[in-house]
Amino acid sequence: MRRQLIERHQLRFDEQLPQASDSDFIARYLLLTRAAYTLVPLAVYEYRRRGDGSSIVDQQQQNVTRYKLVFGRAHRRLLELSAHETGSDDCPQWLANTILYFTFYLFRRNRSADSPVYETDAGVLAEIRGALQKNLRSIGAARIRAFRLHDVPLDMRAAWLAAAQGELRSSPVERLGVVASESTACVSFVSSNLSLPRGLRIEGRHLRSWTLRRAVSSTLGGPGRSSTSCD
Repeated sequence: MRRQLIERHQLRFDEQLPQASDSDFIARYLLLTRAAYTLVPLAVYEYRRRGDGSSIVDQQQQNVTRYKLVFGRAHRRLLELSAHETGSDDCPQWLANTILYFTFYLFRRNRSADSPVYETDAGVLAEIRGALQKNLRSIGAARIRAFRLHDVPLDMRAAWLAAAQGELRSSPVERLGVVASESTACVSFVSSNLSLPRGLRIEGRHLRSWTLRRAVSSTLGGPGRSSTSCD
């Protein structure tokens, strides 16, 4: 890193961020250099964890409120800086990957029964969801679909796409199993419309007869936006 550039732009660590202030600083620096970057998901480095749980990472595991700053301040600033430096609202993929990387970990925690999300004030969660939705709309559906740093579950990526687009316009279909004796295939898909779909097609083929089993999921304590179908 060049100190001259850091001083010229008065780049400093954001001391209000309780965690990952180094990632925020690096991302702002990279945006100001206006170069092209690639995130390598398989890069390996030595990471030492304290056994007594005293590290900042361990202490912040239960602090969902911090995402008000992460999504509403740090990530929003990165997206606005990107638009300013490039003269375009098109978020570069490396920046989308950086933001979605942190988003993934919050959503992954939300999937566990003891998630701290369930102990967080509803008003705080509403602020976090609002800031996240704004960021996902700036990132765009194409960048969300291209995110591959993690193996993102179908319903999780679908929730991001629904937030970015206002609704889920299409969904991949997962085959869950086949009952040969009944000539029946069980499949799963995700929809932001909780009513019965019309004209359901899978791989271009219209289904002649099918039944629906619906499973509603929530996004960070918000209303359900997905359903599961079995044909």
